[in-house]
Amino acid sequence: MTAHKLPKSPLLFHLALLIGLLALSHAAYAADTPMATNAQQSAEQATPAYSGDDELWSAKVHVTRGREAAERGEIGLATLHLERARYLRPFDITIRQGLDLLRQQVQRQRMTTFHHARLTQGEAQGLWWWRLFHVLPTRMWAGIALFCLWAAFGFWLLGRRMTTSVTKDGLISASVISLLITLACLSCWTGAVRTSVRLEPGVVVQQNPQFFRAPDALAPAEKSSDLYEGGVVLIRGKDAQWMEIELVGQQRVWVAAHTVEPIAITPPSDSTR
Repeated sequence: MTAHKLPKSPLLFHLALLIGLLALSHAAYAADTPMATNAQQSAEQATPAYSGDDELWSAKVHVTRGREAAERGEIGLATLHLERARYLRPFDITIRQGLDLLRQQVQRQRMTTFHHARLTQGEAQGLWWWRLFHVLPTRMWAGIALFCLWAAFGFWLLGRRMTTSVTKDGLISASVISLLITLACLSCWTGAVRTSVRLEPGVVVQQNPQFFRAPDALAPAEKSSDLYEGGVVLIRGKDAQWMEIELVGQQRVWVAAHTVEPIAITPPSDSTR
């Protein structure tokens, strides 16, 4: 009886170690990044009624707050809460249906205000990618990739030990499939990290919002059909008084800082670090 010898330096083993280090590095990076800190501070300012981080991180609380805001006629605030609820529970059909109904109400109000029938959500270019890569939390993509990579390594080792061709081929096929899933999750993880740094979506919460061509109170205020209460825009820059946002067609304008609130929030575990 001969003993099976493991290869001295299997490629998958070194890849698994590399992915583990990358996942740990990303966990530390996500906790310390200024973007996450700014998003947390903005979220806390946008919801002063919350008593703590646990409520801020609860999709159920956001759904309740969104329903209450919709009943008061505050469409922008209702959209913000439902967008945050969808951010926390991307697969919740009830939240998606509620957000779709709210968007239909926003579009009807928008058509009445601007007297045209152009049905668009008014979302800036790049938000589609942000929604795609944030279907799952960023760290979950890394965790799934690491799990699948170890599974591929285990299937590969078991396949080498099998004597029957059918079982061996099945395990090797499972190893290849796990490796492909790993690569897909790594792509999504990379996309989520890049969009988290480069893209910061926000919701227009002010009624009858106005924009400026420059961050100057003396500049003339203007209105646009693409800037309306409940619309989703991209935040490109901000300070204490002004915020630069991107509308449809890559149009960048300036608004007052309280006009738009960011969607993304940070978990309580990160806020304590």
